[in-house]
Amino acid sequence: MKHTRYLALLAALLLALCCVSAYAEGEETCTYTIYNQTGEAVVEISMRNTKAEGEEAVNMLAEPLADGASIELSKTVPAGQTGRDVFELEFVFKTESGYTGTFPTLHFETVPITLLKEDAKTGATDISFFAPDVTCTYTVYNVTGENVVEISLRNTKVEGEEAVNMLEEPLADGASVQLSKTVKADKTGRDDFELEFVFKTESGYTGVFPKLHFETVPISLLAEDAKTGATDISFFAPDVTCTYTVYNVTGENVVEISLRNTKVEGEEAVNMLEEPLADGASVQLSKTVKADKTGRDDFELEFVFKTESGYTGVFPKLHFETVPISLLAEDAKTGATDISFFAPDATCTYTIYNQTGENVVEFFLINLITGEEAVNLLEEPLAPGAVIELSKTVKADKTGREDFVLLLAFKTESGYSGSFPTLHFETVPITLLAEDAKTGATDISFTAPAE
Repeated sequence: MKHTRYLALLAALLLALCCVSAYAEGEETCTYTIYNQTGEAVVEISMRNTKAEGEEAVNMLAEPLADGASIELSKTVPAGQTGRDVFELEFVFKTESGYTGTFPTLHFETVPITLLKEDAKTGATDISFFAPDVTCTYTVYNVTGENVVEISLRNTKVEGEEAVNMLEEPLADGASVQLSKTVKADKTGRDDFELEFVFKTESGYTGVFPKLHFETVPISLLAEDAKTGATDISFFAPDVTCTYTVYNVTGENVVEISLRNTKVEGEEAVNMLEEPLADGASVQLSKTVKADKTGRDDFELEFVFKTESGYTGVFPKLHFETVPISLLAEDAKTGATDISFFAPDATCTYTIYNQTGENVVEFFLINLITGEEAVNLLEEPLAPGAVIELSKTVKADKTGREDFVLLLAFKTESGYSGSFPTLHFETVPITLLAEDAKTGATDISFTAPAE
């Protein structure tokens, strides 16, 4: 029995010795997270232990470290060899322009290190042991169908942080806003950064997403009845559309118009006309993309048109916007481009028949939208039974009811006045009626008198 006990004791002692030996022969690692804030690429970073005789400096970068980028560099040493008497690094970095920064006594620790530009140093050292600020931006799209009156972002990993409404004014339905959070670059992980995202609409509907991480992403706020899952938001931007109103002023039929996004690899040009576009005619062509893909990095159209005679016009960099585009004849170009971003002039004509039974001495057509002044359009009285043509010319994209509503007003020799407050852009006959000839509430008729 004693012999057995001695063997067990001996085995335990040997195991303990092995563990001590394993620890003594183990390794320890520290990691330096390097942030380049020099304003240029860093081409070299070396760390040399000045306490290790004969150790040489070696560039630890496999490739240049871009401005604003970061990298983790580690040092591994035998366990127990981390003290200042055996471990003290000379840290050196060099930029593309040749600027060199040094820190001679870097110790064994896991810390952030920011490489400073020469004119940004606040002391004698070329580095800082604080991570730089970094910002993530959430582009928030309101597709709830109503105004959003509150959006709050609260970091649940920061004790005591309170929710604050980040909207200065209500966010209209269909509108978007960019909301940003700035933290230290070493505090962006999920252990340090997790936002509770809350929004509230005008009607009181509240949406919540409890675990928003540090990333620059689109966020769509969903209507309650539009949710397809359990969450009140989506990480996809909504669709948006721009419309090009294309006017053919080439003097001949246009048989082809293609729009190709040169920022989308492999996108092919496709003729968007179902039939030839006659000279003087117009067509609306639209492009629909995600709302976060409308910038010039993602959206740049090559616009090409071809006429019946074979003439081809090109505009290589059409951006996301709702604009008029006039296709120009080759001999009508005033510059290097084959198109113009101005609509052509358009004219409507009103043929005025005086059926009041007396002279009309004043006649006005006043655009109520533009606020133009009232000017009598008659150079002389319009006799009973006489006819006159009056025209209005505006840009072709200003003929809609949002831009063009005329007040028609006239006065006869006896002082009788008639008016029509909502005359639109159209070529029509207009008969001025005598007061006792009206069959309804209006003082005019849109039919010519019988001959």
